[in-house]
Amino acid sequence: AFGPLTVLLRSRDQAAPQLHDAQQVTIAGCMAKQGFTYNPRPYPGTLVQDPTELAGLSPHQIKQWNVALQGKSIGPDDIPNAGGITDSTIVVITGPDGNRYFRNNTCLYAAHSAVFGNVAKWFTLDGTVNDLAQQATTKAEADPRWDKQPDQVLKEIETQIAGTHQVIIQRYNQLLDRAQIRADGLL
Repeated sequence: AFGPLTVLLRSRDQAAPQLHDAQQVTIAGCMAKQGFTYNPRPYPGTLVQDPTELAGLSPHQIKQWNVALQGKSIGPDDIPNAGGITDSTIVVITGPDGNRYFRNNTCLYAAHSAVFGNVAKWFTLDGTVNDLAQQATTKAEADPRWDKQPDQVLKEIETQIAGTHQVIIQRYNQLLDRAQIRADGLL
């Protein structure tokens, strides 16, 4: 009853708690190795600080805690207009919505790597699949049959788009399967 993109995104959404929990465990271990406390956040979680983690820390230590977790802020001076990025800790991930920047020497990046493997490949494909699903929805809503048969129209258009981008869909499925296997091993 659903198109291939909807099925794929639902698979990802079903795996999200497991992938999240594995990343949280990895972050906690990484932070502990650096002498900090990090309490894994429940799903759906955020990186909001737990006040108990920072209890007794000086402002300087709190800053170090944040840098260990997420890295030093990436500012405009770190991203040149032309040429390559000279800071080897910055990873650029190009997706349909533009570039995203990560520091590869942080616990957050370590967690992404532990679960997704190649972080750039995962985020690029994840963004591409989201973009394809949005394209399908936009096309379906513009179809004159939408008002009477929205599910059928969306399924047809998703099938067309997925057929055109079959390699992307297959690679994303493979990465999602591998991420779930890695997450199982971390939990």
